[in-house]
Amino acid sequence: MRREKEHLEREPLVQLKEELHWLASKLEKGGRASVYILAGLATSPDFFRDVEAELKRRLSERYEAVEMRIFFPYGDWSRKLLPQLRDIGRDVLPSSGGRGGIRERRGGLAAARAIRDTYTEGALFLIGHSAGGTAAVYAAEYLLAEGIRVNAVIQIGSPKTPLPAPIRPLTSYLYRVGEDGRPADPVTRIGSWGGWSTYKGALPRWDPVKYAPARMVPLALTGGHADYFRSSAPYRDAEGRSNLERTADAVAAWLLAME
Repeated sequence: MRREKEHLEREPLVQLKEELHWLASKLEKGGRASVYILAGLATSPDFFRDVEAELKRRLSERYEAVEMRIFFPYGDWSRKLLPQLRDIGRDVLPSSGGRGGIRERRGGLAAARAIRDTYTEGALFLIGHSAGGTAAVYAAEYLLAEGIRVNAVIQIGSPKTPLPAPIRPLTSYLYRVGEDGRPADPVTRIGSWGGWSTYKGALPRWDPVKYAPARMVPLALTGGHADYFRSSAPYRDAEGRSNLERTADAVAAWLLAME
């Protein structure tokens, strides 16, 4: 647990705004970006409206064309809850066949098919909120296996999904922390990145971050699991910055760094 905690806290949300401006200044505008936002459990069709507009505005400073698409790999709030929970459970919980290989992950497979059918060209970015982050990881794995390049994956408030080796360097994990700096989103406590590691001449040892993403970004936000993209007064800090702005800073910085 100590090593996992250190891993989660090693990327504090500092200087992200400066980093974003520096990256933007180094990049010439041009090209195309396709951004797919994947939803989690029982999500409203308009849940991503504000973050979709904010990310498109920011990325349009870098790209001539930015295409935003929202997909519900487990169904939106009109689908019955129990089937969604069943499909999410199959994707999140490790199978007996080992970790890191391509398996029948329903959300990931559904997302990969939708992306494959609509993506044309340019940088390809996958962003998943909650269980949508799990679907994004497996969708990226399926797409890479088919020869489609994925530039970056972002998980926001997602369960700990064991990441396959090719996906780990592409992935940034955003999670809400409380005033004490500790993880405060209950969904991020679900799952595990752990696995057994073997060392020459030593007994196998449990590594709690063996399958963890490349980057961790704690976000000091107001509210709960559903509030990463809020911009109204109750969701602003003492400096007047909203949850949406802080989340968008972290997302845009990673996308521009990984293009």
